[in-house]
Amino acid sequence: MPNNSRNSAPPPNISTGDSTTDQLIKHGRDIHMYGITDVELDVLESNYESSSFNFWQLCLGIFIGFLVPLLTVQLSDRVCAIFVAIVGTSGLLALSFGIKWIRERTKAKQRIKQIKERPKSN
Repeated sequence: MPNNSRNSAPPPNISTGDSTTDQLIKHGRDIHMYGITDVELDVLESNYESSSFNFWQLCLGIFIGFLVPLLTVQLSDRVCAIFVAIVGTSGLLALSFGIKWIRERTKAKQRIKQIKERPKSN
């Protein structure tokens, strides 16, 4: 099937060789490989799959969604008290989940930096 794309690069010239050796074919980019253990990979995965970010977004949305009517609409005393409780609770939860998410993200970045700074072994 002919390739009609104007901007596509030609396919790499790959020759079959001994299956016990690795072959690297360079195409204008550098590839940096770092050794990582299963435990380190699990830690990184758990930090990036954290639900803290999702809960932060949810609580922040609730906070803003109830704060705007609280500040702009005339509400009865009872409804106003409910809105104040929701705004206060969601604000505190958004703050706590945001702090937790930032800490987890910082730990993951530090772990990645440690992995990158290891002495390279060939």
